[in-house]
Amino acid sequence: MIQGGKRVELENDSEILKVNSPQDSVGGPYVVVYKDTDERWAIVAMKWDGMRRLGIR
Repeated sequence: MIQGGKRVELENDSEILKVNSPQDSVGGPYVVVYKDTDERWAIVAMKWDGMRRLGIR
């Protein structure tokens, strides 16, 4: 995954959980629910506008 011009390692959950936008809508706690390091994507549980949601990155 490329974030801010650099490749993000999906093996490290803390790298996946670096959420920088949209700061007004997204909140924690953040939890990696599933990740596929071969296809390079992850599902993250988070709060969006105060409601529990799943996000993919």
